[in-house]
Amino acid sequence: MRRIAGSGGSGQAAKREGISGDPGYANKIAAKIKSNTIFNVPDNLTGDPYVQYALELLPDGSIRHPIRKLKSSGIPGFDEAVLSAIEKSQPFPPDKSGKVPSSVTVIHKPKDQ
Repeated sequence: MRRIAGSGGSGQAAKREGISGDPGYANKIAAKIKSNTIFNVPDNLTGDPYVQYALELLPDGSIRHPIRKLKSSGIPGFDEAVLSAIEKSQPFPPDKSGKVPSSVTVIHKPKDQ
């Protein structure tokens, strides 16, 4: 097993598939969550499944609970690691307009692309 800290992918998945709008903001959010993700990637993991969460954000960047899991990766430990990382990553920063989006969808994968 490899222990991966911040193994949420390259940030490109979030930009393409998860967070709409400003790609720079998507990368900023993905990097923040990735830096807080700690997960032991099994050596025998096939494919690169992803977990998808929907977040509703308050104007100060904190999360309005509950966080909704839209799709499981099929790896419960990874799903929990990303959920924990999302919670540790708040408050989320404002975008380039100076405002925090009211909602974002984030996608993370256990392997870097």
